[in-house]
Amino acid sequence: MSTFFTEDHFERFLDNIQAKEAAYVRIANYTPEGNPTLYNLSFDGFVFDLEIDLSKNKNRGDSPAKVNMTCSELISEEGQQLFTYTLEGCQQDSTVESFTILSIMKEQVEDHEH
Repeated sequence: MSTFFTEDHFERFLDNIQAKEAAYVRIANYTPEGNPTLYNLSFDGFVFDLEIDLSKNKNRGDSPAKVNMTCSELISEEGQQLFTYTLEGCQQDSTVESFTILSIMKEQVEDHEH
């Protein structure tokens, strides 16, 4: 799966979160066949709203075209090879879960700051 995002835009998004300011970012993941899954993530200064858009993904099967959830925090983790960003405390219907929205290979990012 390939992930597309603008590093500068994502860094501004993270800066706004730290400042408790409203922010928005879109992250696109593509399957090897080119089917997109879009993650539209907004922050209002308190909580995160995530819309997962599968409407253009031809292989979504019976999955709904769009799924919305509200999450309480964004956790960044630095592993040996990856930077990973995970939404925690995500509520969809009556379930609460975590959801990884982005994993970046360290070799793809120069001078990456959290």
